[in-house]
Amino acid sequence: MNFQFDFFRVLAERNCWWVNRALENPKAKNQLDQFDGIVYMIESSSCHNKEILSKKCQQIISHIISGRTGWVVSHLLLDDFCYCSSELKQILEFAFAEETCRASLLSEIKVFSELVKLGVQEIQFLEEESQRKTPDFKGVVDDRDVFIEVKYINPSKEEEQRMMVSDQEFVEQKPGWRDKVRKKIFDHLTKAQTQFESVDAYKAVCKRWVYVSIVLSSDSYPDQSSEFLIPNELIHEWEKEFNFEVKLFNTWE
Repeated sequence: MNFQFDFFRVLAERNCWWVNRALENPKAKNQLDQFDGIVYMIESSSCHNKEILSKKCQQIISHIISGRTGWVVSHLLLDDFCYCSSELKQILEFAFAEETCRASLLSEIKVFSELVKLGVQEIQFLEEESQRKTPDFKGVVDDRDVFIEVKYINPSKEEEQRMMVSDQEFVEQKPGWRDKVRKKIFDHLTKAQTQFESVDAYKAVCKRWVYVSIVLSSDSYPDQSSEFLIPNELIHEWEKEFNFEVKLFNTWE
């Protein structure tokens, strides 16, 4: 596959497992091609956006582990296996970090494309700061500044690690999982409010959007019932409480 720009080419050269796997799967390859096109659009939009995207690429590279797809361990034995094998435990920690960086970034990439389709102008990544958490994007719509934060709601760390080692795509949901997911989203929205406050986005002339991507079981098999999980009434309650727009979206089309 001839990638249009550096981002995915660099990851493929570093043997990033999910890029290489996607190149062997027609459906995943189409998805990768879609994201590659968006990355090209981002990197071509400005030197600033290209630099930020490059930094995010390096975050993924720093957690890449060769041969990750070779593990198969029964999830029933995972806790004992990790207890006996510090090496596997460390591998899983790095793999979870890579998975989180990857999924979060692909969510941002997809939202960038959505913003372009909506006609948002002057879209740029905001620089990440260790001492001050900021929204992901800033743009202009209808002559008003708009700040955008992207929240990726992933499965629990324990669930993701069990899927990694057991080669299973789904882990049975425990009782009360829906309430836990809603609480997790609420916690993320609370953080988004703080991020908006850090850049004075609550000025009357500014718009504030939060895009929420929910993946409950696997990065390849998204939950198909977001409307059932998060009814419109609940979204309206959150929007009123936090004073920003909440938009659900699916990264993994």
